[in-house]
Amino acid sequence: IPARPPFRRRYPEPMDVSGIDIGTGHLPSDIVLGAMRAGHLAERTLASILRPHDLTPASYNVLNVLHRAGRPLCPSTIGQLLLVTRGTMTGLIDSLERREYVVRIPHPEDGRMTLIAVTPAGTDLLTELGPAHRKATAEVVAGLHDGDPEDVASTLAGLQDAMDKWLLAHLGD
Repeated sequence: IPARPPFRRRYPEPMDVSGIDIGTGHLPSDIVLGAMRAGHLAERTLASILRPHDLTPASYNVLNVLHRAGRPLCPSTIGQLLLVTRGTMTGLIDSLERREYVVRIPHPEDGRMTLIAVTPAGTDLLTELGPAHRKATAEVVAGLHDGDPEDVASTLAGLQDAMDKWLLAHLGD
């Protein structure tokens, strides 16, 4: 298998945009747009940590979901948790499998299905990345102006739940 070139996603250069109001004047819209922007910035933060390991945030998230689950999972379950399509999930698993971070194993009850399991190499990579990831996220959270980080986490979880419910009600599963 030919080596693939290192991952290099192009992000705009960081710049100070504090003081620039991009709000809509509609609080619910501003909350959702702010959460979206925070998500993009979180992805950039994670990408900077992962870049030396030639890993994408999406690939890291697959490894993290499998590791935290503590058991093999169906690709569709991982995709649903990460909000990615079946095709994207296949590509992520193929890439991680080539690098021996995950393996496909037969489903014990349904021979048509496979499960994805993190390998010891994948676990070792997560262990190696852990300190840098925790340090970066701690630095980001330390920069919060007001409020308790647990309140922020709870609010974000509530926003995610509300969005999930809206999507189910309006788009089905």
